[in-house]
Amino acid sequence: MKAFRGLSVATAVVTYALVVLGGVVRVSGSGLGCPDWPLCHGRLLPPLDLHAIIEYSHRTTTVLATTLMVVTAVIAWLWLRRRRDVVTAATVALGLLVVQITLGAITVKLELPPIVVLVHLANAMALLGAVSVTAVAALAPGSTSQATDTVSRRWALAAAAGTYLLIVSGSLVVASGASGACSAWPLCGGGFSFAFDGSPAI
Repeated sequence: MKAFRGLSVATAVVTYALVVLGGVVRVSGSGLGCPDWPLCHGRLLPPLDLHAIIEYSHRTTTVLATTLMVVTAVIAWLWLRRRRDVVTAATVALGLLVVQITLGAITVKLELPPIVVLVHLANAMALLGAVSVTAVAALAPGSTSQATDTVSRRWALAAAAGTYLLIVSGSLVVASGASGACSAWPLCGGGFSFAFDGSPAI
C-alpha cells in the first residue's frame, strides 16, 4: 500500500505538471509547434524550434502521465478492490485520460478550434481532480466515506465546483478574445452592464 501511495502522489504531480505545460503551450502559441500527431513534423524527435520543443515536451509528459495513470488503475483494480474510493477515482481518471488524448489529437488535427480548446482544458482540470482524489484516498488509512462530515463534504464540493467554473470561464474569456472587453474593475466600463451579448457579457 505504501508503494501505491507513492505512485498515486507521483501521478498527481506529473498530471499537474502536464496541465501547467498545457498552459505554457497555449500562452506561447505552440499548439501547432508540431502540426501532425502523434509525430512532430513527421519525425519522432522535434526540430530545433522553440514552439516545436514546447509542444513536444507537452506530449512527452502526456506519455509519462498516461503510463502512471494506467499502472495506478491496474494496481487499484487488482489489489485494492476493497477500497472503492480509490478504485472509483482511478477508474474515472483513466476514462477522462482517454477523452483527453482524443481531444488533444482533435485539437491538432483541426488546428486549434476555440471550442475544442475550451473542452480540452475543462477535461484536463477534471482529470487533475480525479488523480488528486485518487492520491488523497490512497493516503487515507481507510475508506473516507465513514469519516467525512456531510456538511464539510458539501462545502468542499461547492468550493471545487466554483473553482472549476472559474478556471473554465477564464479559458472562455481568453479563447473568445474578451480579455479587454471591460476596461474597469469591479464594474464593466465604470458601471453596470445588462447587455448579455458580445465580449462584455463573457
